[in-house]
Amino acid sequence: KQWYQRRVRGPKFRELAQHEMDSILPNLQVLARSSPLDKQTLVGRLQELGEVVAVTGDGTNDGPALKLADIGFSMGISGTEVAIAASDVVLLDDNFASIVVAVLWGRNIFDAIRKFLQFQITVNIVAVTIAFIGVVTTDQSSPLGAIQLLWVNLIMDTLAALALATEKPTPSLLERQPNHREEPLINRVMWRNIAVQATFQLIVCFVILYAGDLIWGFPKGGDVHYTLLFNVFVFLQLFNEINSRELGNRLNVFRNLQKSKLFIGVMVITCVVQVIFVELGGKYTSCARLSWDLWLESIAIGAFSLVIGVIQRFIPIKEKELPPRMAMVKNPNGVIVMPKTEIAENMIEPRREHEPEELFIVKSPKLDHDQEAFLESSPLHLTDRRTPGYGRGWEIVRQTRTKIAVVNAFKGGNHTYKDENSIIGMVRGYHRS
Repeated sequence: KQWYQRRVRGPKFRELAQHEMDSILPNLQVLARSSPLDKQTLVGRLQELGEVVAVTGDGTNDGPALKLADIGFSMGISGTEVAIAASDVVLLDDNFASIVVAVLWGRNIFDAIRKFLQFQITVNIVAVTIAFIGVVTTDQSSPLGAIQLLWVNLIMDTLAALALATEKPTPSLLERQPNHREEPLINRVMWRNIAVQATFQLIVCFVILYAGDLIWGFPKGGDVHYTLLFNVFVFLQLFNEINSRELGNRLNVFRNLQKSKLFIGVMVITCVVQVIFVELGGKYTSCARLSWDLWLESIAIGAFSLVIGVIQRFIPIKEKELPPRMAMVKNPNGVIVMPKTEIAENMIEPRREHEPEELFIVKSPKLDHDQEAFLESSPLHLTDRRTPGYGRGWEIVRQTRTKIAVVNAFKGGNHTYKDENSIIGMVRGYHRS
């Protein structure tokens, strides 16, 4: 029998064995006439196969699936209180197009966090290394003073966060594939960018620290020497902040920069404060005034990090191979199917022919007071009977089935287990576990 249908009815879906259900999931588009338990079962199986599942719903019957899903969307106008309470996101306008907006902003926030981390880690590596090695290898104090490090920390934590985290999303964010559930927050491409920029900045700063007097002719270890080092370090971070706008291998880091008014404002404010810090701070900021030549050279050296940013994007990096969300292959007819793997075989739940199907299906679409009270109390915990290969999502589905079976057993004596009293059968474990 073939199980490659794109449209399946709920009664037929719930009769499938687990390996049969897994085989149709890659192609399943419509699950018609489905009960709340069918929806919950579908969500649980998709999660066990590695998928990130989102569910939309507005009725009370959608509550179990909304609660189990990774992201539950409910309707703010037509949705019931149960659906809203079980969901993660409420669509206030009941418009499905708002889901696209939510996805767009969610990806934008995720990228903003990555951009900030990439920038911050680079600054930390360079600043800590210079401060530590400078103290160890020179007879004087740290090349970067306490007030200077405080200003660097302000650039790194506050202003950079405002600049990188407030950029508006672009439609191109919807063109890429979703992130894998197990994908690290800092991927290998980001580590490449951090390593290259940190190495370049350390080389520049160490050249100024140990050979700056020979290149520019000022006294070694003097105020002008360390002020130039601090000034170059700040401008390296400013231009690397522009580099951090692109996480991947795209070369144009100025793309849509004209639309980021706050980013431009932060850059301008940082430059103005840096000039005041150096030229007017004096002994309070441990700085000496610099000539126009030194200012222009500081900016030029810092801007060279943009050139390094272009070069680093040509360094090939292969991301870590993550397990597929669904192990999908095509059969000879070109139909996508779920292959039988060792993991899938271990997850197949044995079918018991003597157990009636009615024990695991709610006969009435509405629960009475006793059933609701029983389901809310959640007295059953099957963790000690967990089958190897099952995850938390599937366990919740199986617990719900058992609770419904117990409720039906209390309501009448029509359901038997091993020809014994139904309640006794449930207690002794003759139910489907």
